[in-house]
Amino acid sequence: MDRNSKCNASVPPQYLTGIFLTLSVTGILTAAVGNTLICVAVYKKGALRTSANYLLVSLSLASLMYVPVLISYAISLTMSECQPMTKILCKWSSHLDLVLFCVVILHLLLISLDRLVTIKMPMRYVMKPVLQVPTHPEGYPHI
Repeated sequence: MDRNSKCNASVPPQYLTGIFLTLSVTGILTAAVGNTLICVAVYKKGALRTSANYLLVSLSLASLMYVPVLISYAISLTMSECQPMTKILCKWSSHLDLVLFCVVILHLLLISLDRLVTIKMPMRYVMKPVLQVPTHPEGYPHI
């Protein structure tokens, strides 16, 4: 398209844009808060620091990378199609979306393989003890 030519792009109704933005903001906030809580929980609680939970933290960090992509996609859809920035944002978000989708799928594959090894070979899977209760010499727990 030539710069001097006029753009006759169709504009969606404003209520559809409002619904889309509401759903986008809700999804972005939910993803950011939920994935951040997973990372904080594993960081704060020492008992949660297992290899399976580290995979979940890695998956939540990969999901957190989607937040800027979702924001740029939402911004590009609310802008006019005639603006050059819209095309750049749309192209950037579509390329990153594909890459991050592959990263998330690979994380899910690793988590499923980890669960398979845990179930099929439970004695080979290294687990650290979660809680050790001190006992009396007679074998009863100390209260």
